[in-house]
Amino acid sequence: MKKKYKFMISALVVCLLFVLTIFLFTRPKSYEKSYKVSDYEITETFDKKNNYYKFSLKQDGTKYEIVTLSKYMGKKLIDDVKVLEDEEKGEKCILFKSGKLSTYPQCKNGEGLIDYDLTSIKDDDFYKRDELELIESKHDNAKFLRPLDMKFLVWDNKGYIYVDEKGEKEIHFLENESYYNNHSIQVGKYVLTPNYDEDYVFSSFYIIDMEKGKLTSWKLDEEISRNFYYLGVYDEKLYLVDRKNRKEFSLYPKRKKMELVSIDDEGIVWNNDWEKVSLTKLVSENYYFNNEKAFNYSIENDKLYLQLIDSKKSMLVSDKEITKFITMSGNKAFYLVKDKLYSYSTLYGEQLLAEYSEWNFNNINSIFIY
Repeated sequence: MKKKYKFMISALVVCLLFVLTIFLFTRPKSYEKSYKVSDYEITETFDKKNNYYKFSLKQDGTKYEIVTLSKYMGKKLIDDVKVLEDEEKGEKCILFKSGKLSTYPQCKNGEGLIDYDLTSIKDDDFYKRDELELIESKHDNAKFLRPLDMKFLVWDNKGYIYVDEKGEKEIHFLENESYYNNHSIQVGKYVLTPNYDEDYVFSSFYIIDMEKGKLTSWKLDEEISRNFYYLGVYDEKLYLVDRKNRKEFSLYPKRKKMELVSIDDEGIVWNNDWEKVSLTKLVSENYYFNNEKAFNYSIENDKLYLQLIDSKKSMLVSDKEITKFITMSGNKAFYLVKDKLYSYSTLYGEQLLAEYSEWNFNNINSIFIY
């Protein structure tokens, strides 16, 4: 009987070791490899931590590269490379073709890298962008062209206008109008707004769950002076520095939990790792979290540029005169051109999403997107 049990235990251990070995050798890992497709040398990179693929090739002294957000889909994913070129105009586009991933062209002209839609050599046989399905709606003098899976919060002095698939509704919570919305911030699906009805300190926040359009209030464990600033968000927690009281706090809206972070006259800042910083520096200067992103947007000379991770050059993606950069999410950027809200993504290009005349005069934390 004992031999039988020993055999069963040994067999179970062997099976577990076999399963563990298979798991360790087949689970996705970050990698970089090169291979040839149609005489082009492709460099393919997969980043497991941030779930993206990057593909690049060099031709005529120019490095063409794209990034696609995706979980692990295997290796050697580029099946073909297509080229569209007009030598007289000095324009050229490279399209990485894949049967498993959605890709897009990268183009150049005489001045540098540009988005496909900004070229004059577009050809539907070469590449045609997918079109977003948009739902049009209105609220007073605001007009929305909302994608099916997108929700908006628009500041209207006593709260917000909430726009989702059901339509528009007002979410008001202030007794007195507040023209400016200087201290609101988005943490994932939550938008936090201090109680502006309070005069000298903030002892409570209002939280809107943008997924559900639900409003709740949060009484803080400790008051925050009006002289504070946000460091950034990490792991669903919002970090802020109260300059007057020389303290750093974290706010966790999902659980309505507030924690004192600073200890022994030191706080912490995320710079792809936690770093200790003296409170003297935190209260006298402005520090902000640095989170590694696959897509990095910037405004240069009032135009929108995209720089991919580990790339040396930026690509012009909008030639409109940008008034204000609003936010980015994944590979999407959102920005204002006077009273119009636009989005840009590598797959869908530039898209008009909303118009609101008030944005001509006040665009500070004026819209949140989820």
